[in-house]
Amino acid sequence: MSLPHISPAKAKALIDRGAVLVDIREFDERARSRIPAARHAPLSRLDKLEIGTEAPAVIFHCRSGAAENPNCGMSSCCPAVTLRVMMTMSDRAWSE
Repeated sequence: MSLPHISPAKAKALIDRGAVLVDIREFDERARSRIPAARHAPLSRLDKLEIGTEAPAVIFHCRSGAAENPNCGMSSCCPAVTLRVMMTMSDRAWSE
C-alpha cells in the first residue's frame, strides 16, 4: 500500500503540531542537500528508525517519489504512529 502524498505546506503544519520529518534518501543524495529539521533514515536502513509514541505523524521525504514502493517498509514502520504520509519535493522548494 502506498502512502498518501501531502504538500510542503501541509507537512509544515503537521511539523508545527509535532510530526517528525524523515528524509529517506540514501547518504549520497542527502549529502548534496537537505532540509535541516529532517531526521535521516535512508530506505536501506528504514527498519532501524525509531519514532516515539508522542509523534502524531511521520512524514517521509524524498525528492522524486521514486523511492516510494509498497514493499519498502514505510507503511509498516513506526507502528505506534497512526498517520504516515509522503512528501516529494526538492530541498530548495522547502525553503521557498
